[in-house]
Amino acid sequence: MSQYIPKINEGFYPLDAGWTEEQGQSILLLCVPELEDIVHKKIESFDYAWLFESSINAYIFCFRIDQEEYAILFQFEHAGKFLLDPEAYESFGVAITSTEFHNIAENTPYLLLQPINLNRQPLAGW
Repeated sequence: MSQYIPKINEGFYPLDAGWTEEQGQSILLLCVPELEDIVHKKIESFDYAWLFESSINAYIFCFRIDQEEYAILFQFEHAGKFLLDPEAYESFGVAITSTEFHNIAENTPYLLLQPINLNRQPLAGW
């Protein structure tokens, strides 16, 4: 298996984010309305990589499903704060929905990617 090297040219900021838990696994739930097309996907495998972009002080979560690439930006002053929580220092899942949190119901579609591990960059300092 070859290492995934992202070739992304755009990323999205989560509208909202928060930690939840499913079967003892920490899950970072993200609302990203721009990714509405992927929340219904059934995936068997995916690739991911974390990048750090110092010009915007953000980690970028890049992932590939069926040869399509996506990126979510975790800028320090915004969603990046969730990456400082204890849950982000262990293996966790990322659930992506396009539905705003106040409208989430039991049947709300979401894409679940797991397990995810954040490889922290010394350059980031966080």
